[in-house]
Amino acid sequence: MRSAAAPTTMLTPSPLAGNIVASRRLAYIYINNPKCGCSTVRQTLWAAEHALGLADAPGSIHTEPDSWPWVDDSQRWEHNEQAFVFTLVRNPYARVLSAYLDKIRDPNVWEPFAARHGLGDTQVSFIEFLRLIADEPPDQMDMHWRPQSHIVAPRVVPYDFIGTMESFEQDLWHILKCIFRREMPISVLRPHRTDAVERLAEYGPERSTELFLQLTQQFQRLHIILINAADQHLHTCRFILSK
Repeated sequence: MRSAAAPTTMLTPSPLAGNIVASRRLAYIYINNPKCGCSTVRQTLWAAEHALGLADAPGSIHTEPDSWPWVDDSQRWEHNEQAFVFTLVRNPYARVLSAYLDKIRDPNVWEPFAARHGLGDTQVSFIEFLRLIADEPPDQMDMHWRPQSHIVAPRVVPYDFIGTMESFEQDLWHILKCIFRREMPISVLRPHRTDAVERLAEYGPERSTELFLQLTQQFQRLHIILINAADQHLHTCRFILSK
């Protein structure tokens, strides 16, 4: 999708570790950004490859990685000149609310977090949760609420397209057309749906103005990073970024 360039330098340890979804048979690489529709994106890609006879019937996207039609392989960046590289981002307040509503019920995520902060069995409010994570270094945060700029690594990844949850369906149609050169159906999979956008008023910024401003500034910084990355990497990419 872009002219040949020097291999992309990966960081050690890579900020992309565990988030590279590189097709085994097609020239696309998806950077998985948790709480940004990633279950639906991966299910859709798998179903589309199966429809073309390139993969087995879709199974679990959360277990049995040997059956997946992708690999998580940082070496793919050494030969990525022809790959279509994409990700999706989200309003950080909606994203962190979704993470809170979803993961306080997941012991695999919540128990380590509670142990780090000495919470015991105490349930914390959303505002208390925000205050706790505000003091966590990004590299120690759980990936579901880690700042998106640390996950999608736009200074490292030569993106062709970055979509948003705010225009998710439109952007995913565009991604599918770029990869498969035809219209492919979207396979909706929302095992961790929280309806965070609809619940923003309930947990709205008026309850935590300072923290909301911090998240807004985080998203503004993400915009700036993405724009700067575009100047370096992108030639044909269309950004759809919420304002």
